[in-house]
Amino acid sequence: MQSILSVQAILAGRSRGTYIALRSMRERAWLLPAIGQLVYPVPEIKQLRRIVELSHPGNLQIKADGERILFFSFRGGWSTNLAQDLVVAQALRQRGASPFFVTCGLHLPICDIANRNVAPPMPCDFCTSYFRRVMPLLRFPWVGLDTLVSAQERQQLEREAVSLPRSSLDSYEVQGVPVGQLVRISAPRFLLRGKVDDSAFSQDVLRRFLVSGAILVPALKRLFAQERPDKLWTMNGLFFSEQILHWLARDLGIPVVNYEAGFAPHSIVAARDQIANYYDLNSHWDAESDQPLSPKEAQWLDEYLESRFAGTDPAVTTYLSGIQKRSDVISQELQLDYTRPLVLMLTNILWDSAVIDRNTIFDDMFHWVEATISHFIDQPGYQLVMRVHPAEIKLTMQESHQPVLDMIRARFPRLPGHIKLVSPTSAISSYALMRMAKCGLVYTSTTGLEMALQGKPVVVAGKTHYAGKGFTTEPASVADYREWLSKLDHVTPLTAVQLDYARRYASMFFARMMIPFPYVSTLSQRRIRFNFSRLEELAPGQDAELDRLCDKILHCTDRGMFLLERTA
Repeated sequence: MQSILSVQAILAGRSRGTYIALRSMRERAWLLPAIGQLVYPVPEIKQLRRIVELSHPGNLQIKADGERILFFSFRGGWSTNLAQDLVVAQALRQRGASPFFVTCGLHLPICDIANRNVAPPMPCDFCTSYFRRVMPLLRFPWVGLDTLVSAQERQQLEREAVSLPRSSLDSYEVQGVPVGQLVRISAPRFLLRGKVDDSAFSQDVLRRFLVSGAILVPALKRLFAQERPDKLWTMNGLFFSEQILHWLARDLGIPVVNYEAGFAPHSIVAARDQIANYYDLNSHWDAESDQPLSPKEAQWLDEYLESRFAGTDPAVTTYLSGIQKRSDVISQELQLDYTRPLVLMLTNILWDSAVIDRNTIFDDMFHWVEATISHFIDQPGYQLVMRVHPAEIKLTMQESHQPVLDMIRARFPRLPGHIKLVSPTSAISSYALMRMAKCGLVYTSTTGLEMALQGKPVVVAGKTHYAGKGFTTEPASVADYREWLSKLDHVTPLTAVQLDYARRYASMFFARMMIPFPYVSTLSQRRIRFNFSRLEELAPGQDAELDRLCDKILHCTDRGMFLLERTA
């Protein structure tokens, strides 16, 4: 059986058509009870069934008077997220809440569960059936949105969206909900591009998202009217389905707790009434920026940063193995000149949700790249080293369709020798380049924070969480950005005060924002494992951090990120 999965993984990197055909065959076979488990094994379902069997039946009782918390597991086939939702819901149920689940079931024309490399067709049959096989095990009540909108209504909304003039797509509204604005991240992300281009395929994808969003609006409005939740628990928050859900919840005054995977293994980040993976720590920073780190906090930060700089942290090794950290080898490979200062530019992926709609002074990230290269072409006294993000090609079946390196080569066919491009395939360590650089240029990448932690001045050209905290420079305009570049001779390392601010912020971000969540592990082939044996392990008093997370979900009233307590 493993051989079937391995063949599919190999095909994922070689042939889109063959991969989709094999995936569709597996998903159809999955629907047949006799052979489904043979061609599409999901051992986590068997494991969860065993966990329930070993647990006291009282753990499955729903509290009729408990706080009604809506778990929006829209993409039920995303096994890791559904498992995380189930763990949190069970923990809340054991603390007196009354969780219930909502999933799609609509067989929409398009959604965020896949991208253009593997869809269409969308994996709706597997997504829906996986959710429906898992849910009875823990006996949570659930609602399928397919029950809340009629076929006739769907057809009417589809005709409306398809017939829209192109000039009206961005402003398209359904029952007062700005659907055209709320799909602005999902469509480019599906296309694996920085923006929706003029091609027929891209325009078709955009209209499909408009249709999907339009269908969701009446379904979600009826959901709120029918179920009357007290709170929402959602993942990511930037996908169109969650964007529409959040928009309606804000209109009704219903609090939303949003979460996403953390940087550290087995961790999540969570926030109330804001997007978790925007990492907006402003309210906490305003209250705590003047508080120095404790000795334990400082030691933890030093050890954590060293693991990233040394290339041993899993978040670093995800994209590259055999990382080259030796400055002499790097200098030789890039033909660097030690007599000229090095300016390091670190890009994002153009279709990353951390970049889309996060512009400040530039139209988009590539305009920033263009402006920077254009400036340095006439500055041979400096060396510009541009590190293209490895994830552009390292994420299987998520390879970018708008590679930054290709765009640079098309815009600048011949670059002078003092401008160096480090491709996403290169094993050169970004952290080694940071140490070699005089200063750094970033758009929204968290590498800008890490470079500041080395005492290097960093200019931030986009909207990112660590900007404006006292240790980076944020130009007010493109002219200001160019002026800063023109004064590189006068740029100095961070002061002791600035470096101290960077360390305080980094401790808040890397240590306290990452909530330990050891209950689910993601394995190969998108399968998962539950890391507990009985539901009693989720009960109050068993895990202090799970207790705090549940307490914040149930009782926190302040908008913002959830943080761990400080270490004395």
